[in-house]
Amino acid sequence: MLRSATVFGYQRAYITCGLGRVKIKGPKFKVAHYPYPDWLDVWLWISYGMLFAGQIRAWWIPYLLRAEPKRAARFQIMFGKTHSFLPQRNGLVPNTAHILLHLATAATLLILLTRVFKL
Repeated sequence: MLRSATVFGYQRAYITCGLGRVKIKGPKFKVAHYPYPDWLDVWLWISYGMLFAGQIRAWWIPYLLRAEPKRAARFQIMFGKTHSFLPQRNGLVPNTAHILLHLATAATLLILLTRVFKL
């Protein structure tokens, strides 16, 4: 069972199990606004930003702007039999699963953006 206690003015967590308890070391818990460390925001921005940039580069630039025949042939082999609802352009079409993945990544970045500007 997870419990918390105030020790020397810091909120600490510990887990009780059976005969003893295991203490989780770390900084005090922030109950008010951010329940996790500040570096996590930076890490999320970097990782999801790079993921989204890769998605744009791999799928949407060849689909909307510039034909890449080698990529189109490779994507046709890998994703040719998957469901898609967009028309084919420049030899390729983003499938439904990848479109949902790209929308989820964009939504995550929007949520992170609202946290930065506290909207």
